[in-house]
Order: sequence, then structure tokens, then C-alpha cells
Amino acid sequence: MALFGALSPRLHRLRFAMICTAALCLGTASARSVPTGPQLSGHLRLSGSVLSRQDGLLILALKRIEGRPFSGRIGVRGIDAMPGSTLHLMGHARGLRSDALPGAWSKQLSAKAAGIQSLLQAKLAVVEPKQSPSPFSQSRHASLLDRILLGRRAEISEETEVLLRRTGTRHLLAISGLHVGLVALLGAWVFGGIARLCALSWQGGGLRFLPALGATISAVLYASQAGMPISSQRAITMLLLGWACWLFYRPAQIWTLYGLALACAVFISPGQVRSLSFCLSFSALAGVIVASQSASCILKGRSSWMRWLGGLLAASLGAQLGSLPISAWVFQDLSLTAPMANLLAVPLLGLVVLPGALLCALGLPLGLQVAEGGLDLLLGWLSLMQGPVLHPAVGPLGAAGLFCALLLAKYRGPCLCIAMLALGLKEQPNSGMRVTYFSVGQGDSALVEMEGKRILVDAGPRPNAVLQALRRMGVHRLDEVLLSHPHQDHMTGMTSVLEELDVGCLRIGALPEPHEKAFNKLLQAAEDQSIPLCIGTVKPLPGMRLLQAQGLSLGSNDRSLVLEVTHKGRRALFSGDIEAKAEKLLSESLRPVDWLKVPHHGSRGASSEDLLSATQPRFALVSAGSENRFGHPHREALARYKRTRVLSTATEGTIVFHSDGPNQWVRLLAPMQLAAAWRSVPP
Repeated sequence: MALFGALSPRLHRLRFAMICTAALCLGTASARSVPTGPQLSGHLRLSGSVLSRQDGLLILALKRIEGRPFSGRIGVRGIDAMPGSTLHLMGHARGLRSDALPGAWSKQLSAKAAGIQSLLQAKLAVVEPKQSPSPFSQSRHASLLDRILLGRRAEISEETEVLLRRTGTRHLLAISGLHVGLVALLGAWVFGGIARLCALSWQGGGLRFLPALGATISAVLYASQAGMPISSQRAITMLLLGWACWLFYRPAQIWTLYGLALACAVFISPGQVRSLSFCLSFSALAGVIVASQSASCILKGRSSWMRWLGGLLAASLGAQLGSLPISAWVFQDLSLTAPMANLLAVPLLGLVVLPGALLCALGLPLGLQVAEGGLDLLLGWLSLMQGPVLHPAVGPLGAAGLFCALLLAKYRGPCLCIAMLALGLKEQPNSGMRVTYFSVGQGDSALVEMEGKRILVDAGPRPNAVLQALRRMGVHRLDEVLLSHPHQDHMTGMTSVLEELDVGCLRIGALPEPHEKAFNKLLQAAEDQSIPLCIGTVKPLPGMRLLQAQGLSLGSNDRSLVLEVTHKGRRALFSGDIEAKAEKLLSESLRPVDWLKVPHHGSRGASSEDLLSATQPRFALVSAGSENRFGHPHREALARYKRTRVLSTATEGTIVFHSDGPNQWVRLLAPMQLAAAWRSVPP
């Protein structure tokens, strides 16, 4: 089917759809043949060989566990190694966790498709053979050059990360077809020179294959050294097919090469078909092909300089649009200056930085100076190209809608309608009160929507997860952001919320101490955005009541801000991480509630009789991570909720309550779920 779509001369508008549909079907079917790994837990000592990198994980083929022979696959975090390396590891293993928020890209499904059922957080590792030292260790841009040329996971500065994101040039850090094509070109040039020298003494012909051989060998060797990512596999396949057409004097049809490369990638790496890198690589290339062909038709008959410039701009714009469904789903960033930024960035990378880095890696003089000079020019150009960044946010259904809109790009009316529907259809709260308890793993975050007001209570332990969930819900303004107490599992995701959304007020329990660096950084972010600061229980919004236990003997958990929200007789209580001491102090101020956020994730020392007798909750919500190391929620704490229905984000996913006063409804949203029905709560 993929070959039919690629080769058909008349089904131009259906080629891409047929190819992608075939890849999805083949990938789903072939992924079943991937051997499934074991389910492991606890502290383990194991060894195995690295098969590939995928979505931030190393896929390890197991050889031994605790000294005994073993087979299967496991995902490894906390260490980097090249495919083919042998690892000896000690660490903590656990099963796959479903901590993704509704509509988010699920790394769990990608890992399962690769045969992974368990993850190991590496604590101690020995790599064989040892990774060779970086040839750029003396460079000012050592980390950048390591990532650009060798594909190593070197840490780069936060300023550079932000610069690349705001200019839509993060792809420059990934090993791509540009890198493989440049190395292949150098190999073809060297072997072409050898062929010309041989032709001086050999008159029998047959030397035409030498440039193709040199290009292939150099490309394969380079891609192997870089870990053979999906993009390099695709580039090598298309390179081989292109040279084969050249050797046999056959025209190379670009969609034929694309379809064959896609089919080969599906069968060579069935476990990576659902990975993010696979989807981005092939969708971006499809956009480049379509845009380049369109530009070629439009600019036909123009000067060579204009055709080259227009083709480069079209390729940049095509890559951005081709990957838009995935990037709007996963990254939610669309730089408006990206086409102009890439107009100079890509030639600088391909013609200056990469050749200089290659010369340096080969030990030749002046290579490092050339690469550094090219990077200085590149970063300077990108700093000039910083501009507005849009944040299109969709879930899986919206991504499918954007994909359909791109397929119908020739028909502008239907294309624009579908795109606007995909981007604009957001669920708005009905009249009344809606509370969304986000499934953020071992942490807390909840959104309260009431009579046009929105209050975010904590923001979870991951930097951007809650921000992206809010965007998918269509939330661009928050009337108040409340931090119950400054612990990482409540605060880490709050900085990005303050920086990216319109926030009316940041409320904290008390000013930070000098040693609380993360807390001070959060307040600095609020100050940079000119967000007013509210301290303690002063000036609550209508319908809100704030409580805070006071006492010198109280720890930071017990000093958590406690929020009570009331609407038409219904109450929700957000208790932060208070425990028995604070619960006793606050018990006289508390009232019966409908929904109680269980204090301190259901720890043994919380949920005292003082709290439960004062609140008498109908529903109790536990916000905790599955298989967390603290054992939350504790069975003794759960035993105290005898007359309360207890729901947990670890097992139910994101939990949404809605009330119009007399009636209540509940909805449970698992990750990657497109929709879930409201269920009425009986009185």
C-alpha cells in the first residue's frame, strides 16, 4: 500500500495519507513481534547491551539480572551510552507509570511498543567500551558541538535552549539527514577523486560505482558513531536508493524513495514506529518535499539565485508545517520567525559548523576555529531572529484534525475550517463550579473554575506538564495561582505557568528564606512578569476562604495554605500537605465539604479524626504517583475514610468534578483518552 501510494502518478493528494496509513498499520502489526521485557521492581544489579535511544530512554537488551542469565528488554534512565555498548548497572526498577495528563503524548505507549514493561533509574553504571573523550573538550561550545556532530546528550545552557525554542531551530541539535548528507557528499567527493585518478591508468570503465560506494560507507560509519537514530536510518535508506537509481540510469522519484524509506524503517525498527522521533522525522520530511515541489513550480523560469533562496525558505516552512500536528500536540511552540531563522541557520550549520567539526574530530588543524566561528555567527543570527511564538495546543484528536487540514491544503476553504476547528475546539466550563484534579504523579495540582474565575492550586513536580494541560483546555488566563507550600512536588511546574500565562495574582504562605533557591527563583519569575504577590490569607477572591495554621513548632508541611471554595452550597477543600498538628489547630475553622483533597498525598501522619469529623467529606481525592517510593496513600490513612468514597489519580487518572448546586457529576480521564462521559453522582 505504501509503495502504491508512492508510485501512483495520479493520486498526488492521497500519496502522503496512504503512506502514513500504511506505516501505522505495518508498525502496529510488526510491533507485536518485538520481544516483551519482564516486569521488574526494587533495587537490582543487571547487565545488557544498548539497542537504541528512544524518547529519552536507553532500550537495553538484558543479559543478566543479579548474576543470572536473563533475556528481554528494559528502559534505562539516568545514563547515556551509544547503541552497541554493554552496560553493567545498579539501580531501582519499577513498572511503567501512566502519569501523563489527558490528551498528552504518552511515552508509556511508545515504550510498550518497543517491548518495555519496566524502567530502571540507574544509580551506578559501567559502560563497555568506554565512551571516547570529546574532541571538542577545549572548545567554548563543547556541549553544542557534541550534540550537533556526535549526538551525545550533553547539557547546554538554559539561555541556548530558550533561544533555539523561540526561533524554531531545536532541530539543529539532532542528527538529521543534513548531517548524513554532508558526510556522504564528502565521501563521494573523496572517492570521486580516487575514481578520476584510477581512470588515468584504467581504461576499462566501471568506476562509476566508486563515488556511490564512498558516500554510502562514510554515511553508514558516521551514523553508526552517532547511534543510528531514526533520521539517519531514513537518510541512509534514501541515499542508497538514490545512488542505485543513478548507477542504473533511472530517474529518482522522491515519493518513491520516501515510501521505500518509510517501509524499511517500519521493518528495521518496529519498536520505534510509535516514538516521537520517528513521527517528527517523517512528517517534517514530507512537508519539505511538498513545499519544495510547490516552490519549484512557482519559481520556474526565475534566476538561479531566486530559485535557491525560495527553495531554502520553502523547505524550512515545509518542515515546520509538516511537523505541526506533532509539535502542536507535544511541544506547543510555533515560532513565527522560524522560516527566516532557518534561512541562514541551516546553510551556516551545513557549510561551516559541520565541516569544521568534522575536521576537528579527524584531528586536522583549524577545524575547531572554523566550527566555533560558525557557531558564533549562528547564535548571533538566532538572537536577532527572536520573535513572537504562538502556542497551538491540541490533543490526539486535534492533531488528527491538523493532519487532515494539511492533506487538504490545496482546498483553502476546507483546510482553514478544519485547522480552526482542530485548534479552537476547547471544552468550556458550564455554569457552576468545576474542579480538575490533575494526574501529575507524586505531587499536587488542581484547577478550580467558578463563575468565570479560574484558580490554579499548585502545579505539580514536572516543569511544563500542567502548563500544556491548561493550554489544551483553552486556559490562557488565571485569576490566581496559589502555592500551598514551597516543595518541589507542588512548585516545579509553576514557573512556566507564571511565565507563559496571564496570571492575576500569585499567592504564597510566607516569604522565602535565603537558602530556598527554587522558591526565590519562582518569586523572581513572578516579579519579571509583573504579577502581584499575595501573602497568607489576605484578600481572597469571592467564594474562597483561606486558612493557615500558625505556630513555631510547625514544619513547612503543616504551614500549608488551605483553600476552601464554595459555590451554591457545594464545597471543595484543598489541604496541601498538612498533617495531624495543623489538622487539630484548624479543625474548629473547618466545615463539612463535598470534595476533600486528601492531605499530604495520603500519608500515615495525616487525615486525622479531627480533620474528618470536621469536614465529613463525601469524596476524597488522593493525588499520588503510582508505585511511589513513599507508599502513599498509606493503608492506615485510607482506613479512616470509612464513610467516604476515595478516588486516586494514581489509578483513575485526572479526576474532574462539576456541580451546578443541586446536582453533581464526575468524570475520570485516563492519559491519551479522547473523551469520557460525565457520570451523575447520586445524592
